[in-house]
Amino acid sequence: MKPAPLSAALLLAACGPLVQIGGNTPAPQSLLTLSATAQPRAEAGRVRADATLAVATPSVPATLQTTRLPVTTAATEVAYLSGAVWSEQPARQFQRLLADTLAADGVAVIDLRQSAVAPARTLTGSL
Repeated sequence: MKPAPLSAALLLAACGPLVQIGGNTPAPQSLLTLSATAQPRAEAGRVRADATLAVATPSVPATLQTTRLPVTTAATEVAYLSGAVWSEQPARQFQRLLADTLAADGVAVIDLRQSAVAPARTLTGSL
């Protein structure tokens, strides 16, 4: 390698990271979460394949595709609540809450991320 490009690379590396992951903000004191209050039923043995259900992550507007908490401040304006942060995106939390609630009612819910079995039905929607 020629000395000039090597020197330039070393000088650039000494400047620090060009991209900082996580930003400069301190970690939040707490995170908001959603969870089901119903307890899942105990395993009842084998389940017929035609009785299975998968709960898809609901589609959401762009304002909910973040862990920040949106607040509508005017008809055409949204601000994010300072200091309030979801533990993960609300759509994913709602999907898990709905799947856990259905499972507590005895519905055989399949998590598509963990199962190679195709469900008989898929529940979809939007928030």
